[in-house]
Amino acid sequence: MKRSIEPAYTEADLALIDAAYEKLRPSDTIADWFTQYFRNHRKRLATDLRMLRDTASEGDTVVEFGSAPCLLTHAAQAAGFRVIGIDLEPDRITEAAGSFEILKCDIEKDTVPLDDGVADVVLFNEVFEHLRIDPIFTMGEVARVLKPGGQLFLSTPNLQSLAGIRNLVWSNRSAFVCPDPYYEYTKLRTLGHMGHVREYTTRDVTEFLEHFDITTKEIIYRGMRGKRRLTRLTQRLVPRLRPFFSAAATKSG
Repeated sequence: MKRSIEPAYTEADLALIDAAYEKLRPSDTIADWFTQYFRNHRKRLATDLRMLRDTASEGDTVVEFGSAPCLLTHAAQAAGFRVIGIDLEPDRITEAAGSFEILKCDIEKDTVPLDDGVADVVLFNEVFEHLRIDPIFTMGEVARVLKPGGQLFLSTPNLQSLAGIRNLVWSNRSAFVCPDPYYEYTKLRTLGHMGHVREYTTRDVTEFLEHFDITTKEIIYRGMRGKRRLTRLTQRLVPRLRPFFSAAATKSG
């Protein structure tokens, strides 16, 4: 299995994410969350878009699980892909439905309303750590809609990151991104979706995907966490200590 660090996004990628923000920005009760999400994830989303553009071909069908706030969904559509978004409550993003196809589906309980093998690429970014009911069912649906030979990109926080190790050893916390379980569950009431249930290692994810005949070809270590020079230097020298990773995987067949 290849291991690498995230590719550099371009100004064109950032511009597409920024355009999606301006198009989709809501004015209701989740507006503050939407703006904060954009500010925190803008560069990460641009990198996700760059990885998609480097891998897939224009016109390919891309299915994105957990689309809200639909920034990447909108940007990928603008980049020339046929995008199908899937979200628990797509009406939260009021302008989304008019921009691309978005399906309402509780991916933890409901069969995804798509035919088998419809997707050239599935995006499952920053979703795996939110699953609280039956990840086996959900990932089975991912495998079903992904065509044989299709590509899966799954990104998630890295439990084995430098920050994750520090939180476990020094702070008695089992996560680094969202370490307060009570606060994460309150998001069911305030945002309409679950916060983080747990965080995973690269081995956790790759072995889980193997049960669905999805083989991880590359682990891409992502992001930097911390402002101290030594902390950032350590993450540069030892990429597996970076705070996030993507599994770039292929379905057999």
